[in-house]
Amino acid sequence: MRGEVYLMNLDPVMGNEVGKPRPCVVISPDDLNRRAGTFIIAPLSSQHRRYPSRVDCQFRGRQGQAQLDQIRALSPLRIVSKLGRLEEDQLNLILDRLAEMFAP
Repeated sequence: MRGEVYLMNLDPVMGNEVGKPRPCVVISPDDLNRRAGTFIIAPLSSQHRRYPSRVDCQFRGRQGQAQLDQIRALSPLRIVSKLGRLEEDQLNLILDRLAEMFAP
C-alpha cells in the first residue's frame, strides 16, 4: 500500500487543511497500515509552491507536488478509488524529505 495513490475524500476540513476529493499517496509503512486500520497520506497537488515541505513528483503524466505539510492519518472509508502507484524513486524522495523534516 505504501506508495499507492488513491482518490480520497478529504472533506470535511477545518482551517487551512486541504479539502475536496484529491489524489493522495500513502506514506506510512504497510505494517502500520495493517495494524492501525488507518494510513498516513500526503495529498498531491498540481499547484507548485516553493515550500521545503513540498516534493515535486509526476503521476499519470502530470507534474505536481506531494504536500508534506498536509500529511494526516485517514480511514480507508475515505477512499473513492485507487489511481495507481508512484514510481519508486519519487516515493524515496518523499520519504527522504520526511526524514529531513522530522530528524532531530
